[in-house]
Amino acid sequence: MHDEIDPQLLALFAQASETLPHKEFTAVFWARLQRARRARTLLRIALVAALAILGAWLAPTILSHTAAAVQSSVEYARPLESLVVSPVGWAVSSLIALVVLIRTGALRRR
Repeated sequence: MHDEIDPQLLALFAQASETLPHKEFTAVFWARLQRARRARTLLRIALVAALAILGAWLAPTILSHTAAAVQSSVEYARPLESLVVSPVGWAVSSLIALVVLIRTGALRRR
């Protein structure tokens, strides 16, 4: 490697340091930026609309499955009804809730 200055390299650096046409460049840059923002906004709006339509279309099916699950759980829990509403049932369910809170860390001090 030698330490001589390359005239072609100097010429390229001199060309690169030329100033850009400020107003034209800025106008084009802002126009492109605004166009990209509008495109992103329209994409987000379209995505939200598509998700809302999909949710409205799937809601009856999901609600019917949820109602069936609740109905079967109620039928399963009928024999346990007396245990749930008794004081012993309240104490056991409170202990279960306490264990869940301890295991999830909800009772820890921050």
